[in-house]
Amino acid sequence: VPHLLAEEPSARATEERLAAWLDACAGPLGLPDALTEMILGLMRDDAAERWDPVRAREALRGADTTRPRADQATWTARSEARVELPGGSGPEDGHDDRRTEQDDTVAGIVDHLITSMTPADDSRLWPVSTLAGEADPCTVQQGAAGVLAVLTRYWELTGDDRLPEVLSTAGHWIAAHSDLRSTRPGLHFGGLGTAWALYDAGQSLDDRGLRDHALALALAPQQATPHYDITHGSAGSGLAAVHLWQRTGDARFAELAVAAADRLTASAERDRSGVSWPIPAEAVSAEYGKRYLGFAHGAAGIACFLLAAATVSQRQEHLDLAVEVGEQLLTDAVHIGETAQWPAQAGDLPTAPYWCHGAAG
Repeated sequence: VPHLLAEEPSARATEERLAAWLDACAGPLGLPDALTEMILGLMRDDAAERWDPVRAREALRGADTTRPRADQATWTARSEARVELPGGSGPEDGHDDRRTEQDDTVAGIVDHLITSMTPADDSRLWPVSTLAGEADPCTVQQGAAGVLAVLTRYWELTGDDRLPEVLSTAGHWIAAHSDLRSTRPGLHFGGLGTAWALYDAGQSLDDRGLRDHALALALAPQQATPHYDITHGSAGSGLAAVHLWQRTGDARFAELAVAAADRLTASAERDRSGVSWPIPAEAVSAEYGKRYLGFAHGAAGIACFLLAAATVSQRQEHLDLAVEVGEQLLTDAVHIGETAQWPAQAGDLPTAPYWCHGAAG
């Protein structure tokens, strides 16, 4: 979502300014007209005039997406025939209308990921919408590992015969671009998250080279961190360690998971709002002291890891702390009709339903 600067004098409606911004982006990015029309429809200033999902899908179906970039040509042919999804019918049997909308959406996403992969590009395997200060091309959050994990799972579920070559190409690209000397912490921005995706791809492909590289990456020296959370901190590294311990039985991953759980148990703070992990000043100074509830940066994600860690450590204090957070999250829930929502911090108004700070997480 673009953050439009304040306009003085304020002579244009926000949707008019958004249209001008999209028009400037559409040419260089090669965006289909139907896509920009859909974005404007979904972001009308008047909520009552905004498009519903049905109308948005109809617009996308009519979009001209037949103009791949030259560096994508190698992979475009691989998207021409979709695979039959579990419980659905492929287009080749003439019964595409029987496929669910969800299956069609997922298949379209996979087609896009296949055609947009650029293994000849030494800087990025897939394009990113924004770097947001992130330079590592291999991370889960904005690098290749997150996409690899999605495609690996899709292949496991569907057996799509386009995927083995794509997974192998992506996995070896990541292996060639990942640094084994030291890694950052966290699941989404750290080396252990990349190792998780790489190991699972290697396991699915029966590629020992990818598995071995993933384990070496996961066991590389990890940089110290003031962060506690899933995305950047101890909880995320610990969750990946639990996963790799479950996959391999390697006691070194159990040790990493238990060490992360011990750190989080020792650093938990309690006040009137309950148990939390306030953001340290050395982590993000502008966020200092905030006690987030959500999965990405707050108590929910940390508790999820502690619950998993308790299965490794068999220690009651890890389980008790996870349950304490869960009970507190029940207290912090804001009930609106038949829904439960959560604010970013206890006592705030809930403003988003998403994974980072909202009910989805």
